[in-house]
Amino acid sequence: MADVRTNLRIPEELYEQIKHLAAKEYRSINAQMIALLQEALEKRQGEQQHHEKHDD
Repeated sequence: MADVRTNLRIPEELYEQIKHLAAKEYRSINAQMIALLQEALEKRQGEQQHHEKHDD
């Protein structure tokens, strides 16, 4: 799958938090943002599956 380039505007404080975490985890800011987005999506998908099982 090809990478997609996009512009993203985020609050400066959030950017600094991501930048700090990226340095701590020895990642680029880009790699850190991708990792955080993947984690959030996996969590969201897990929560949705959990709700779907209990809604039956």
